[in-house]
Amino acid sequence: MLIYGYDNFRFMASNVDPVEVIIRPKPPYSISLHFRRFSLKGRPVPYFYEKNTYRRLVRVGGEVVPIEVEIVSEGMEPMLKVKVWENKEKTVEVVRHIFNIDLDLSNIRFNDDFLDMLVNKYLGLRPPKSPTLFEALVKSIINQQINLRLALTMTANLVEKYGYREIYGGRMFYDFPTPEKLAEVSVNELRKCGLSRRKCEY
Repeated sequence: MLIYGYDNFRFMASNVDPVEVIIRPKPPYSISLHFRRFSLKGRPVPYFYEKNTYRRLVRVGGEVVPIEVEIVSEGMEPMLKVKVWENKEKTVEVVRHIFNIDLDLSNIRFNDDFLDMLVNKYLGLRPPKSPTLFEALVKSIINQQINLRLALTMTANLVEKYGYREIYGGRMFYDFPTPEKLAEVSVNELRKCGLSRRKCEY
């Protein structure tokens, strides 16, 4: 494996093929609706989601590793096909976390006809998780009091400017900016990503 690095970018040339791991969540299971709604075509947030496939970088055991997850099927026979290049076992655990595999929805009931209708309409739907608390907190600040597309655009601006990225297998993968990286950036520089001054100060 050859690694060419500078700042927050790394180009990786590897002859190692990814390992494929199949995950079969407990049915009913559905998550693609969330990824379709919370993604931007051709831009990292920090993940890309295209053609039922999710890809990004994640931090595992002090290393930054790429993941690619194809949602093969959902509903009562759900299946995810995971491609991992490094640190297989720990990386798959991160995937299970992001894709909310272990959330048990079987006992959720509502004393409300409308909510029951929604649960039945979107059977097994669960929200994805951020791989880190820091990423979740920053996104929650960005998303406040603005429309979703604008929030996603700001997130993509932040990721593209300050996130760690790698070219792997000819494709770009991104990770969310680290706390250390954003701590180095001034409020005025952060505002160039579209954020308000108050959000930058947070």
